Amino acid sequence: MNQGTPQPRVDRFRGHRFSAYFVAPVFFALAAWFWFGPELETLPEANDTSVHASLLSTEPHRTILGDPPRVHVNGFDRTCMECHRLFQSEEAKTQKLLQHEHIRMEHGPNVDCYICHDAEDRDQLTLGNGVTTKFTDVVSLCARCHPSIVDDWKLGSHGRTNGYWSADRGEVRKLVCTECHDPHAPRTPAMSKIEPLPAPNGWRQGNPAPDHHDSHGHKRDPLREALRRASEHHESHDK
Repeated sequence: MNQGTPQPRVDRFRGHRFSAYFVAPVFFALAAWFWFGPELETLPEANDTSVHASLLSTEPHRTILGDPPRVHVNGFDRTCMECHRLFQSEEAKTQKLLQHEHIRMEHGPNVDCYICHDAEDRDQLTLGNGVTTKFTDVVSLCARCHPSIVDDWKLGSHGRTNGYWSADRGEVRKLVCTECHDPHAPRTPAMSKIEPLPAPNGWRQGNPAPDHHDSHGHKRDPLREALRRASEHHESHDK
């Protein structure tokens, strides 16, 4: 049986031997350059930034009242109606509070209790026209005067959302109005100006010095400065 003309055998390892002879001297040359060559420029290290642990907390600023609402009075936790059913509520008027003296009324034209609290059932909030709602549904009450803000809250551009971005991965919980705002004085103290957390100190950030702009008016950054000094250092050695 004719097996055909035998093909010349090719040394498959010839190329590998050539590569080994070529690569080894290159590595030796690089090692010698790193050992005996010019000193390499040291890259700058930015100082660590530390913030108070409270700024990283995801806990609400305030604790909302439940259903029924309970407050601590004279050493006991009581619902509103446990006290208010014992005496007749006075007509709505602006007067000095005999109880709840810690409350500061600084909420625009809302100067008396009955605008938000139901006059008959103090365990409920009033939405007007005889309609009431629970304290846990405070968003419905706030929406009466602040509909656009509540719309922003629903879309996520106002307020805070804790948990996961996607409900498919876990719980997503939007903080309700009174977990950030004091309903009697919404702007203070919880909603005073909140400074943003500092950015990470990277090579292109760092802490700018008073002269943090170069002669051309460009903002100076540590990495670019290190590269410039390294270039000048090598140019001076070449001369």
